[in-house]
Amino acid sequence: MTFLRWYFAAQPDEWLLRIRNGRLIEAGVGISLWRRPGDVVVRFTSTVQRVSFSVSALSRERIPTLLEGFILWSVSPDGDGPFRAFQKLGVVNLDAPPRDLKSPKHLLSTPQHRAFQQLLGAMVQRLAALRPLDELLGDQKALVETLVRHLAPLEQDLGARVERVELLQVRPQDDVLLRELSGEARAQSRRQELEREHALRLAEEANALKLQQAAQAREDLVLEARLDRTRREAEANRDAIAAVAAAEEQKSAAVRDHELSRLVAEKVGEALKVLPLKDARWVTVSPDTPAGSLAALIESTRAAISR
Repeated sequence: MTFLRWYFAAQPDEWLLRIRNGRLIEAGVGISLWRRPGDVVVRFTSTVQRVSFSVSALSRERIPTLLEGFILWSVSPDGDGPFRAFQKLGVVNLDAPPRDLKSPKHLLSTPQHRAFQQLLGAMVQRLAALRPLDELLGDQKALVETLVRHLAPLEQDLGARVERVELLQVRPQDDVLLRELSGEARAQSRRQELEREHALRLAEEANALKLQQAAQAREDLVLEARLDRTRREAEANRDAIAAVAAAEEQKSAAVRDHELSRLVAEKVGEALKVLPLKDARWVTVSPDTPAGSLAALIESTRAAISR
């Protein structure tokens, strides 16, 4: 059926463009459309493409240096980006592919791919010439970021979008210099290793000191608690003694004399129990005071024992 020749459908990983009078009318990934008379329909892959580079560049010191890497790019979906990519990059139309196309997943034919590589390599060479060798070797991220910035205007002009830039290798092409740098790199690596070990030892010592300080703080707290308890006990004893003394002071003289007499009698009774007395007599000397009675009692006891 001839009307099917006017129907076009793209796969989910393919762009489909409708162009009329040199202008983009419709574009999308995985879409289908009916072509009108005078329309041009273009179909190409939407997969991400990889372009590698391996260039010999001179550093700022004019030292030959090998730089290897790659970029990942795809057709920009913004605005008329697919149409500009088809126009300026020479994107392969899968409905009329060239003979040298190796895969329908390729956006560019072999000559176009090589031209893209040369363009990318020339940009890398120019940027490398602005940087010293030690920066190229030690700060590759800076070179990648600079390359991304320089690719931005090219993306806009060609309808492409750079997905990723990677720098795989940067090394001097002079073997003698490479060996010297390798030895220096090993020495630097050893110095860094020693610095890490020293930092680790310092951290361990600091940690041990913190543990020791924490233990000392705990001991100080325990000692302080003991001292506080002893102090409170002493204060309680002092207050009890003061209370007893105050109570004693409030007693009358008669009460104190009575208590003293009772105490004397108890003590004398306890003393008499242990004395070797056979014929004991109780002699009352004077009832005036407990002290006088006690003195007289002791004297009488001594006289009895002597007999």
